Amino acid sequence: MTLVYGSVYLSPKRDRGETMSHLQFAKGISRLGTESAFVVLSRAQKLAAEGHDIINLGIGQPDFRTPEHIVQAGIQALKDGHHGYTPANGLPQLREAVAQDLHHRHGATVNPDNVIVVPGGKPTMFFAPDQAFLARPPKDHSALESICESVKMDAVA
Repeated sequence: MTLVYGSVYLSPKRDRGETMSHLQFAKGISRLGTESAFVVLSRAQKLAAEGHDIINLGIGQPDFRTPEHIVQAGIQALKDGHHGYTPANGLPQLREAVAQDLHHRHGATVNPDNVIVVPGGKPTMFFAPDQAFLARPPKDHSALESICESVKMDAVA
């Protein structure tokens, strides 16, 4: 018996019955490299610690503390029980707020159902061409392969 869980598989040691005592990484995990953005972040942090004045455009990690009202809102949300997964396209209230903000700041009328909230920039680099390909499927996938190569990501069909 083998139990697959994320990138790790558990296989029971058979010498003393069915116990899950052997932990080994799945073979495919060896294909993963270091996330280059985190290499840049580490280098920028090292240079900043050495006293260099750094403007890090590598990962989007803020160089300032989270504002106190946001910290308090996060604490309150946890106390109120909001600590699980959210809908894949984002919380409805947040999508509504984004649509309202786009209207307020840019005069754009956007249906909240057309707003997707993602956890960072890389998902948007995947979703944008993905949505374009769904709207008008290409004759070949060379553009998708080029995008995947540029962000060091495997295209999985």
